[in-house]
Amino acid sequence: MPHAQSVAVGQARAGYVRAAFNLFATGEYTETTLREELVAPGFTMPKTLKQPERPISRATVAKLLRDRYYLARSATKASGTKAGTSP
Repeated sequence: MPHAQSVAVGQARAGYVRAAFNLFATGEYTETTLREELVAPGFTMPKTLKQPERPISRATVAKLLRDRYYLARSATKASGTKAGTSP
């Protein structure tokens, strides 16, 4: 069972999350154009009890790009260190 503060990203979604950061880092995409780029190959929001599976929204892309968890992971990956360690 995952720890209460852990984040589990499915392997199918992980590729889209990486692509979102890589594409946005080029400076060639706005949140809207990035959303279009991610939706085209099939990036969707998972089905919930109240909502069916649906394309990711621009607002969700914006939240993803500002999420501290993903920002820390991409920063540590870029620097080659593990989170919480010094280079």
